[in-house]
Amino acid sequence: MPIRQILLAGAACACVAGCKSGGGGGAKTMKPEASEWSALVRGLRARLGLPAGPQRAGAPVTARLWFKNDGAEKARIYLIRSEAFRFPQSTLELPDRSTSGGPAPMPPPRPHGYVVTEKDFHLIEPGAEARFEQTLATRGLKSGKHRVVWSYSNSITKWAGGAQTLDGPTKRLFGGKEIPFIWTGTVKAESVLEIE
Repeated sequence: MPIRQILLAGAACACVAGCKSGGGGGAKTMKPEASEWSALVRGLRARLGLPAGPQRAGAPVTARLWFKNDGAEKARIYLIRSEAFRFPQSTLELPDRSTSGGPAPMPPPRPHGYVVTEKDFHLIEPGAEARFEQTLATRGLKSGKHRVVWSYSNSITKWAGGAQTLDGPTKRLFGGKEIPFIWTGTVKAESVLEIE
């Protein structure tokens, strides 16, 4: 049985299974309700975990994002460690919430303020899992149960660097060559959040 690899992106640290992470910034600290594993996409599955039991409306909720490598080869996930800059690669949506412009993805777009490094590319061994955290805003949600959809997508296979941005030129990563074991595609997972 392989050791489960758990990556806590918000804290930029890693630990083996059994470690404890911090609370959800106002959410009740309860055992998370986890969805079923998603369909297999190029060797990768996803699962979304939300706090169990009713949550207070308006309080941010910490969602747990699991990846599982069910393939025969290693898989490297490109996921920015700072969740504020993850749009559009990793988004949480409440598709049933009625708004004038449709469901707003979380986090909202933020194009500047972060320089990507090789630490944002996370390697998952065959049979292992990786876990990250991302905040779900609950402002404006009514009492009851709400469907939450997490989408992860990546199409990047190389990072040549040298592109000029407001944060300075991008760095060349992995020698500017094909990123080893990089995973590309889209996976989605759903779960339910209850508001008191």
